[in-house]
Amino acid sequence: MIWYLLYPLRGTTEAPALSPSNPVRVAFTRYGNYVARHVVLALLISGIVATILIYPIPYLFTDDFTNGASNLPHHVWTVAQPLARDAAVLPDIIMRSIWVHGDYMQALDNHLLSAALELQDELLGPTENFFPAASQGFPPPSDDHWPMPTESRDAVHIVNGLTNQSWFFHSPLLYWHCSRQQILADTDIITTVNERKTQYTSANVTLRHSIVFSGKRFSERRLLAADALVITLLHLRDSPVGRQWEHNAPLLTRKVSDKWDIYPTDGIVRSSQVYEFQFRPISIYDIISLALAYGLMFIYFLASLKKLRAIKSKAGLTATVITQILLSIMSSFTVCAIFDIDLSRIPRAAYPLVILAISLENMFRVIYAVILTPPENSSSSRVGSAFGQTAHIALASTMQNVVILVGLSMIVSPGVAGFCIFAAIATVFDYFYLSTFFLCVLSVDVRRIELEDELLKASTLRHNHTCGQLKERPSWIYNVLKGKVALSTRIAGTVVMISFVIIAQWHFFEGVGVLEPGKRLFGTSTLESPVAEEAASSLKEIHQARSPGSWLRLQDHETAQEVINAIKPSAFSYTAKVYDPLVFVLKESNRTPPQQKKRLLPAAYDFIDHQLAEFVISIALVCACLQLLASYLLMADEETRDNFSDSDESSSLSVKTLSGGHVLDVAMMVASSDGRIVSAGLDRTIRVWDIRSNVTSYELPGTKLSDGHGLFPILGIAVDAESKWLAIMSTSQIRLWNLSEYKWGESIPMESGSHNPEVFCFHAASTLEIPRLVVVRKDGTLTDVSMVGNDGRREATVCDGQLLTARSLIHKVPLSPHPLFLIGAISSVYLVSANDGVVQHVFATEPVAWRSLQCEYSDNRYNKSSCGIGFSSLTLGYVEANTQECIVTSYHPAQGSEAIAAFAPSGGAGGGWCTWEEAIETKKRIKDPGTWVIIKGRSVIGVRQEANPSRNTKRADYRRRLATARGTPGAPTRWQAWTAATDGHLEADEVRPLLSDEAGSEELVVVPTLGPKAKIGVRSVAFSLGNTIKVISAGGPERYNADDDSAAESLLPKDNRRVRHGGGSMRGRG
Repeated sequence: MIWYLLYPLRGTTEAPALSPSNPVRVAFTRYGNYVARHVVLALLISGIVATILIYPIPYLFTDDFTNGASNLPHHVWTVAQPLARDAAVLPDIIMRSIWVHGDYMQALDNHLLSAALELQDELLGPTENFFPAASQGFPPPSDDHWPMPTESRDAVHIVNGLTNQSWFFHSPLLYWHCSRQQILADTDIITTVNERKTQYTSANVTLRHSIVFSGKRFSERRLLAADALVITLLHLRDSPVGRQWEHNAPLLTRKVSDKWDIYPTDGIVRSSQVYEFQFRPISIYDIISLALAYGLMFIYFLASLKKLRAIKSKAGLTATVITQILLSIMSSFTVCAIFDIDLSRIPRAAYPLVILAISLENMFRVIYAVILTPPENSSSSRVGSAFGQTAHIALASTMQNVVILVGLSMIVSPGVAGFCIFAAIATVFDYFYLSTFFLCVLSVDVRRIELEDELLKASTLRHNHTCGQLKERPSWIYNVLKGKVALSTRIAGTVVMISFVIIAQWHFFEGVGVLEPGKRLFGTSTLESPVAEEAASSLKEIHQARSPGSWLRLQDHETAQEVINAIKPSAFSYTAKVYDPLVFVLKESNRTPPQQKKRLLPAAYDFIDHQLAEFVISIALVCACLQLLASYLLMADEETRDNFSDSDESSSLSVKTLSGGHVLDVAMMVASSDGRIVSAGLDRTIRVWDIRSNVTSYELPGTKLSDGHGLFPILGIAVDAESKWLAIMSTSQIRLWNLSEYKWGESIPMESGSHNPEVFCFHAASTLEIPRLVVVRKDGTLTDVSMVGNDGRREATVCDGQLLTARSLIHKVPLSPHPLFLIGAISSVYLVSANDGVVQHVFATEPVAWRSLQCEYSDNRYNKSSCGIGFSSLTLGYVEANTQECIVTSYHPAQGSEAIAAFAPSGGAGGGWCTWEEAIETKKRIKDPGTWVIIKGRSVIGVRQEANPSRNTKRADYRRRLATARGTPGAPTRWQAWTAATDGHLEADEVRPLLSDEAGSEELVVVPTLGPKAKIGVRSVAFSLGNTIKVISAGGPERYNADDDSAAESLLPKDNRRVRHGGGSMRGRG
């Protein structure tokens, strides 16, 4: 809702999307990454906090309101609230009372009780062994003659029938049957009042401690002390007992003024306030409203769950949601109980509703963000990035709701105020558990690969539109009704929260209107403010432990119910004219309170005193159980992680070493889509590595002499898209090796000279049965080689003159007739259609270094060809010619667009796509990049020599360093592996040593430059370093797939004159 309020300033209602470099987003993302990598620790923290806050609940809450614990909510609306002084309300009953004080918090004293009995008898008449039922049948008093005969007084007691003259009273002296002898003979007053706290009066009202004592102190759920004895007369309007009280009070003050300090001094109480006491059971209307609200919330949850194709375990997510909501609610109950916030005024069924609405909003926002992150990224990076994108929105929403709820608590009725405070606390706890417990569960789900495959499908299905769907974008109203815009969740929690507060307020202000809080806010309310009332009625000089107004609102709902049953049977509320108490303070009493008062709930102190040891043991047991559970859930992930022995547990950048396969340096290298690497060394051996699990390798047999023809020197190697055939091109022939059956296939004689081809790869139309190869030479000659059949090869001229630079962006899924390729110039890159040679777009760049251009993309492959070609992301990378910095520029669809149209018609892309001009551009600079490759996981992986602190990035210095390195043979070279996010996520940037620093490591140390490199899977690159191969993965263990997008690369000039399926990595002319 805060974004709607800020619309005049921001011009949009959308939540702000922080840039990847924003410090707030970086902090949240790093936190998310840390939680995802340290699931056990985060789960333990959330478990410990939950245990600390949930374990004390049975000790802090009770159904007995008289024992120092907090009262549990029931299925009723209860409140004691003042009405306007000019309200035209005829009170149902009148309440008069006297408060008797001795020393501070020393009211439970035999002599004070005895003195209070004298005051009671002076006001009411004799009450010893009070039994008004014995006077049934006696005539009521005919006129006001004082003192009134006892039989006449008792005859109009409410136990003898409800009339306009009825009366009854509450008094702590009834514990001793109002007998002076019993009071003085009692040697254990505290035990007596605790044992008889459930005693009933003649009016069938329980003598709870809350109605006969004020300023109570409890320990171990037992009353230990009280500050005042409260004697209350309740009478109807025509009761003679009430008139007798009024007549006797001034006389009593004059009679006992030498023994008591009396307030007011003349004994005449003039001020009064009309209160309404409610005990309203939840109605059919309330039940229907709550059922409808929960039903709509459940439908929304199911609808949102149905759209989450990336979640396999819907039951697990449901259990997680329920668990988090329960944790938030129970934790809030504990905090409210500790700070003595009364939550018993509102039905218990209402408490989960508001938290459910707010919690679902935040949780689904994080889940959606995880789904929208690139599926190639690591689980920790995905969770961290999602949390970084959404955490500030959730935090702002939490702060907004807390401010709203705290503000509402100041103007609504006391019963609703407690609920507002509870909801504010629960909102904070919900955010805490979202950032710990929920993030842990989500991370575990991702790390166990339950989301991996479906995330990939979900990310591609987002772009799976047919041509008809792309012609017209659905209307905003249609999206709102379908729940496809943020309106359905962004303000749902706040709307539900405010709506419920209004409904609750309406329950408590039926007689004065629901707008009363607004009137109170602007100072036009006619209701008495509780704060003002307490300030006006407090007698500061006697330091009352609790003011009369506060004491009155403290009365629990069960007392209200019993009084209602006595004076208005079958009603749900009653109004009472409550007079200020006549206060008696024993002279020479010490009314000085202690300097430090215990402000928390008494049961909280009891819990600390008596349950601390069991509490600590329970926390330890919960920690142990959570650690075992998390370890079990992550067992498979840990086994996978162990395979990357060189990787740090907290690092997303892993390094795997392949050594011992070659004696001399690796000269050529190519990788297959299923996790195999083929390397050719200067020692005239060709080796195939399988890195999917434990590293295994074998050497191709007969490579030195094959059918009498020497296979070496080798000019190129390539692997087909299905990872079945390995093609080897020598100066005189092309040979095939079957990677599945481990045997040699056909050979085609071909005189290739001594120059490496510009392109050597498998044809796009190549099949397992009929493999075809493409060879492009420097003179522009293209040779199509079929390894089966009589027509072995066909030659054609690609271009006249030397072939400089070309890269086709044709996906391995054919996109004809829309092939594309990039042409790099000095300060720009051209996107060209191969059909007609028309430039579709020009990317502005800084000066590009020679042959440094690289590109990676994700296209909208599921669109039919008639709809055009669309990119869900495209990343260009190159080395800046002057500074030698690596510059990575990423393009993403504009807000609300599905893809970037490769070539948009005039007037815009349309159909939910955007043009290159409308696309979001992100640029990132990387200093001292060394050798680097852009991978599909929206990352760059590179290897460089370790930087010297005094190094700068000038080109001349770079050349001097290179010459120095080459001129000092035998000097060790320290290499670094690094990764950086292409979309600007600084938290994904990481650097680590490439070589092992462990003692006893025999890794090579004298290698001035790197050899060939090759991409593997979606997040890994293999670099050759002398006769060793280093496999670097960014974002966790690689998942190898024969259907990987990177398995079919285009026909591009390569480093060392090799293509990816022909050795080396793609590069282009600057």
